[in-house]
Amino acid sequence: MRKFFVLLLVSNFVFGAMAQAASANSTWKYVGAKEYFGDANLIEPFHVGSVQIIDGKLSLSPSCATTVKAEPYDSSRIFQSLLRQKISLAEVRKYFKDRLQFELDSVTTVYTADVSDCSRIFAKILIQGDRMVAVHQATTFYMFTREVAPIQNVGRPGSHSTLKVTPLPLNLTNYVNLCQPAIPRKHGIPQVSAVCAPDFYPYVADDHSGDVLSKVVGTHNYISYRNDANGDYDNPFLKKLHPVYLVLPSFNGVSILRVDDIESTGDERDAFSGAYLTIKDGKVVDQLNEGCSMNVKYVCKDDTGNEVARILLSGKFQRN
Repeated sequence: MRKFFVLLLVSNFVFGAMAQAASANSTWKYVGAKEYFGDANLIEPFHVGSVQIIDGKLSLSPSCATTVKAEPYDSSRIFQSLLRQKISLAEVRKYFKDRLQFELDSVTTVYTADVSDCSRIFAKILIQGDRMVAVHQATTFYMFTREVAPIQNVGRPGSHSTLKVTPLPLNLTNYVNLCQPAIPRKHGIPQVSAVCAPDFYPYVADDHSGDVLSKVVGTHNYISYRNDANGDYDNPFLKKLHPVYLVLPSFNGVSILRVDDIESTGDERDAFSGAYLTIKDGKVVDQLNEGCSMNVKYVCKDDTGNEVARILLSGKFQRN
């Protein structure tokens, strides 16, 4: 009986930590930094506008990503150097409340990161509601707020259901590296999941859904539509494949989708590298195969910030 009780406590802690970890999933906008004693010289410059945490992975840029894990919050360990300087935990809590608008009393979990040169300020991460603080060397605090994009529902033609829209800007590198590996599979087939929310809402095209948008995604000839496409992805439904797609905010009445081939079929085939589709009145207007990230102005840029293409009012892609 005692062993069962101990196992139950351990299980409750593990699943509680997992539930807490889910709250870290978001895009976090950097808003500034403070040093406990007011020494601005101790604040290392941080030039990244926002970071993303998805399913235990923290991304600062295409070249800087690391893993984070949830652990029980222990204030005496996190603020050890302050305590050694005769600063009490009560004073630390007051500082966080008054200067950072952050309630330490409600924190039960600390997120620890495997840090490198590019991510060293994120060794200890605290989250309370829509605020995040990265504690660097116990006395410097980098502040972030959760970017909560308005959730839009877009009607799927031919059905009464709705889809949640993935907000712009779309960071394609984070979507591919952080979200896609986290999407659950069943017999190799991707499954609809909220594991990447609220940054990404991936959906799976299903030949049996009777949904017009799903049908457009699943029957489109991705390879023959443009000669710069690769793989074996003309009419995926005919090959019993299930494209994964994001619905982006529409532009001038044109639906915009990001479609990717992440299915594991167990046989040898050339995977499709992915594309953006623009759709109007149930028909594909244009397709863009480049692996670029779409910003709020509907301009697609590569990892170096160079413009690759932009969407015109007609729904066509103007390529550079």
